[in-house]
Amino acid sequence: MLGAGNRRVKTLVIGYGNALRGDDGVGPAVAERLAALALKDVEVRSATQLQLEWAAEWSGYERVVLIDAAVEGAAISRERVWPGDGGEGDGGAHELQAGVLVSLARVLYGRAPEVWRWRIRGESFGIGDELTPGVRVAADEVTERIGRSLDDGDDLPSAGGRRNAGLTSI
Repeated sequence: MLGAGNRRVKTLVIGYGNALRGDDGVGPAVAERLAALALKDVEVRSATQLQLEWAAEWSGYERVVLIDAAVEGAAISRERVWPGDGGEGDGGAHELQAGVLVSLARVLYGRAPEVWRWRIRGESFGIGDELTPGVRVAADEVTERIGRSLDDGDDLPSAGGRRNAGLTSI
């Protein structure tokens, strides 16, 4: 991905969710597909959930792209994550919100990346390792869109400094 002045942007992509709970595994599924593209200056990972210790690592990236399942909302959505943002779920004991990691990176390490979150609305979150047909189609679309934007050097859309300007439903 090219940034200002046509320099490469160091990007981390993380697909997260529980691959043994049906559509909750869409984040890791998209991450696996993106990793297979072997995009330049892009590191791709999957995880079950966001981790507090990632704040230090995030401070070394210019951009982080998150992919996760959603229980409700648009079939596919994309939003900018701002420091301190919540809103990803019920804030349960096992859920760390991405905005907290952005804040920690900035406060503790003096630097925070631009963070974008893609969400794919799931249909079934029961026990099983298969995505539903509609979520598989959405995962293909998100993979193609993220892969194209990172490979072509196109920036993900800028929120222009306005808090909710980065929300896009597709």
